[in-house]
Amino acid sequence: MIKDLTFTEIKNSFLAISGLASLTHVDEFFLQGSINLAVNKAYDMSITWPRYLVIGEERTVSTSPASTIPFTQASKQNISEFIKIHRTEPYLTNSCVEYDFIISSAGARVLNIVQPSTTAYVTYKKELVTNFTPDSTDIPAEFKDYIIYSALSDFYTGDGQNEKAAYATQLANDNISLQLMKAEAQRNNNLVTRRISTHLSRQSR
Repeated sequence: MIKDLTFTEIKNSFLAISGLASLTHVDEFFLQGSINLAVNKAYDMSITWPRYLVIGEERTVSTSPASTIPFTQASKQNISEFIKIHRTEPYLTNSCVEYDFIISSAGARVLNIVQPSTTAYVTYKKELVTNFTPDSTDIPAEFKDYIIYSALSDFYTGDGQNEKAAYATQLANDNISLQLMKAEAQRNNNLVTRRISTHLSRQSR
């Protein structure tokens, strides 16, 4: 189950690990920045975080540019990375046609699209929007330990305690590695992500 945490929960966990009783206004602002930075870094580490994966969503195929699926469409999530594009809703049968595509600044240009086609079904990674504040209630729980130890490292670095900062960074990396292993295990058991093609390295905007 995908869970969220509040800024206050992250803050309290940070206080417990750091040994601090409270944060100044400046420190809390610094923590806010560290949280946003850590989530951005974690997001970039995997294309198949379950939280950000959308499977087989119907999208409009634009005619300008020709045969192109834009990164944005009204009433839908923005696309960060295209993973797969199918002619019909995928994973219902074994005979669904999968399209090759190339990425441009306009979106994904579908190659050899079956005409006439005005829509296609896209599996993609959602765009990350991070602007966490003290009022936030939607911080990814799976990134909790990575966030906290990354923030601790930032605080130590700002205080000139480089050895402690390096140790905190190592703990952060260990924790996110564990989450990546879990995501990989889910990917290996997931028909959709198990079939992700090797051309993903060129699908980023």
